[in-house]
Order: sequence, then C-alpha cells, then structure tokens
Amino acid sequence: MADSDFAAPRGPARAVRIDLAAPAELTDSDGGRVAVVVRDLSKDGCRLSTDGSLIAGEAVSLRVGREAPLAGVVAWVQGDEAGVRFATPPRLD
Repeated sequence: MADSDFAAPRGPARAVRIDLAAPAELTDSDGGRVAVVVRDLSKDGCRLSTDGSLIAGEAVSLRVGREAPLAGVVAWVQGDEAGVRFATPPRLD
C-alpha cells in the first residue's frame, strides 16, 4: 500500500458559496447598526467587509436589501473582514 492510502480524514465539505458584493446592514446585540458588504454567502453563513468593529461570538442580525433579517453569530474577525454563521439557513433562490 502507498502512503497516500492512509491520508488523514477530511472534515465536512464547505457549503457552496455565492460570490457577492451586496451592501447590507448588520445590527449587533446592543442595537448598534453597522454598514457592511456581503462578500460571499452560503446556507451556513457569510463573509463580510466591515469597519472592523465586530466582535467574535457576538449575536447579530443581518439585513440585505428588503429581505427579512438573518440572525447569526460572528464566527471570526480578521481585520476588516468577518464571518457570520447563520442560526437558520437563508433561502438562496
């Protein structure tokens, strides 16, 4: 057997992501509102461009256009980008 037959198991595959550049508004747990740009979107969450004021672990609500707000949690923050994991998957149609 070759060494490649013993490769480490891979984690679950990432959900399909849709590339975007959609302006949106994020509301934090204190009711503060921040203008953001949604850079990619999946059924599990999204990546945002922000002003850098988000805090990992904070509960948030994201509104894109006229759609109903999506509840989620800031999963990570890196500079002026952040990831949000949705509490309930959005409709992507």
